[in-house]
Amino acid sequence: MAETEIPFMFDQLKERFDRDAKLSQKDWSILVQYVKYVELQKNQILLRPGEIANYGIFLMDGILRICNHYEGREYTRNIFTSGDFFTESGSFFSNQSFGFQIDALEDSKVFLLYKTDIQFLETQSAEFANFFRKQIERALIFLTKKVLENQKTALERFLELRKLRPSLLGRVPQYILASYLNLTPEAYSRIQKQAQDLDLDQEKDPSP
Repeated sequence: MAETEIPFMFDQLKERFDRDAKLSQKDWSILVQYVKYVELQKNQILLRPGEIANYGIFLMDGILRICNHYEGREYTRNIFTSGDFFTESGSFFSNQSFGFQIDALEDSKVFLLYKTDIQFLETQSAEFANFFRKQIERALIFLTKKVLENQKTALERFLELRKLRPSLLGRVPQYILASYLNLTPEAYSRIQKQAQDLDLDQEKDPSP
């Protein structure tokens, strides 16, 4: 990474923190001592199955995902884009592996913040503690929504993905989007065609 890019990346990191917590200059000067900058190439694995996720990830640029493999099939649990902060929460909180991996779907730039450092930062400022509490809340809400999402039809899941995360379509390979929606690639193609037919029908009959 070019040296001139480092301040810009830290500016992005500060903007990310400011969404959920207003760090003082003192807090910020402490934080920058603990984050570790990493660049990942497309398809590079950050967390391998069997490893423990002992860090949080600030995704500054690119796309990462959490996935696992079972009986020859790939399952994508979540896909993350620029601005997201996340970890493999089961591993992070239990200090054991559940077989998930984190890999890059594009060349990506991240800051890592290790668990021991997060725990230290939480003791230094109420804003740090507030920030990390909000990330835990988001993770729990996501898991609840994921359970409810799996109760919907395949078409409903696809339409919701298209509505809420349109940037993923055309950017993430279809077989990965299929695994995210718990579909086979063949089923994903059929559902995509159904959605296109539905769009055409609505264009012909725009009445509510």
